[in-house]
Amino acid sequence: MLTGLARTGADNSFASLPLSGPLQLQWQFAQTSPQYPVIGPDHTCDLGHGESDSGFSLSTYVTPNNFRRMIAGNQRMRVEIRGLADNGESEPLFLEIAWDGEWSDDTVEMRRHLIVKAVTSVDGN
Repeated sequence: MLTGLARTGADNSFASLPLSGPLQLQWQFAQTSPQYPVIGPDHTCDLGHGESDSGFSLSTYVTPNNFRRMIAGNQRMRVEIRGLADNGESEPLFLEIAWDGEWSDDTVEMRRHLIVKAVTSVDGN
């Protein structure tokens, strides 16, 4: 679940943005996977996807009106993600996602343009 989001402002510092509530990230192959899997084989969750002409977009099942899930070239966002189940919740994972606007179909080259790294908080405080 996406439980927190921050984006950079004009001064390049991160500011948290309100969410209408936790947003479920899509499972890999979302069109053929159940939205709420039960005990069984491992499932992989998609953080997002890149598109050469528009940027990087978080992969959520729903998109509320005020949810800015996409970053374009030379933008950054930070997200807080938690694993949730009926019987528990994980510690948060904080990630920073940055894209310089360059696109490559070569995955090795693309790693230099779209960076995802762990950070200590969403808003940088």
